Amino acid sequence: MKRDGNGRGIFPEEVTKMQNRWKRIGLGLVSLGLVLGLILTAALPTCEAVPDEREVSIGIITAFTGAIATNGVPAGEGQLDYIRYVNEQGGINGTKIKAYWEDYRSLAVRAVDCYNRLRRKGIVLGTCIEDSALMTILPKLIKDKVPFLYIPGACASTQQHRPQWVVGSGPIGENMWIDCALWAKGMWTEERPMRVGMLVADVPIGRAGVPNVALALEELGMKWIGVEFSPIVGMLDFSVELLRLASKGVDCMLLAHYGANGSVVVKDVARLGLMEKRVFVADFAALDESNLAVVGKAADGWYKLCCTPNAFMTEQYRGVKTAVEVAKRYRGREQENIPIHYMNGWRAGLVAVEGLRLAIEEVGVESLTGSAIRDALFRIKDFDPGFGPPITITEEEAYYSSFYYATRIENGRMVCISDWMEDVHFYCYVVTEEGEVRVERVRSSE
Repeated sequence: MKRDGNGRGIFPEEVTKMQNRWKRIGLGLVSLGLVLGLILTAALPTCEAVPDEREVSIGIITAFTGAIATNGVPAGEGQLDYIRYVNEQGGINGTKIKAYWEDYRSLAVRAVDCYNRLRRKGIVLGTCIEDSALMTILPKLIKDKVPFLYIPGACASTQQHRPQWVVGSGPIGENMWIDCALWAKGMWTEERPMRVGMLVADVPIGRAGVPNVALALEELGMKWIGVEFSPIVGMLDFSVELLRLASKGVDCMLLAHYGANGSVVVKDVARLGLMEKRVFVADFAALDESNLAVVGKAADGWYKLCCTPNAFMTEQYRGVKTAVEVAKRYRGREQENIPIHYMNGWRAGLVAVEGLRLAIEEVGVESLTGSAIRDALFRIKDFDPGFGPPITITEEEAYYSSFYYATRIENGRMVCISDWMEDVHFYCYVVTEEGEVRVERVRSSE
């Protein structure tokens, strides 16, 4: 072999040509082998065909950031954990659930973008954590026929159409606040009527519901003194609102403020010395564990009504025990560190999966649509997942809990002080022929 000036070998031209010919022959043989292999494989019977994994997609719109993330994060985690748990158990009779989530950052205007992205991913069912966000997407989800679960409760602004496309988690807003006032009235001992006022986040459910609450409380033997509306986010001081209510002689104040604002309210009540001789009651979505972690003993003496089991009800409910075990396994949380909003999210997952299961039984995975899931949600009757009272959903009462229990804040923690009680059912929503929603009284004031 010849070598160049640097000692490297130089192949004669004939050798190079021969190598190239063998390369072409080799590549031709490889190609021929591949073709023959494909032909023979197609001709042979398949011994073990691997089926495509069946899957359905749902969407979660929550606040992982922003002012109400203290509600949105645990609620989102509860849903995601339940879906993961179901999939690990084999899904819905072999059908896996793909859960996509979007963070609307506690800003209602961002919900439309979140919804559009979820629709492009093919969701057939969704959930939302806040009514302002849900209101911005309501026309679109109705047009697209995508049912949604509204995790904080139920309100007129989300139930303006028939058929219904939104299912709430608890009693309608008006009845929820009446429940809170009636609970406080049960502790009232003076001869005169108890004077009730409200501090409410300026969101659709508040504007729509408060006037009806005022009428009901007067009929139920209480004295309505007024409401203070304020932004749902960004409040640094509630002194003016609280002192206005105090100047009117409020005996019982109902709180419907959430996230960071809830902490500010509690601290201001304590700082202004308003707790003495007054009762403060937070609604189902207000005053959660994240608030208590911030305000500490400043919240002691407050009352809070809940419509979801808490993490300490493991002895009564097998589903709660499962949720607690999963939260520890997936997130390393001990029982005392599992917030009520995590349980809200878990329960939303329970209802979503039950609706999917019934719809799949009815039409099959291949024919699954939002309309089929909507219809299935309203077929849920006496569903008992071991997570509080059994669940029944109807068009007339489009929510999955009509029961609640009372807690009192002691040493910075919620302590259960009552059994489950049934919602007052004072009002219901009726849709007129013109498509407008109207609130009608269901029961008398007796």
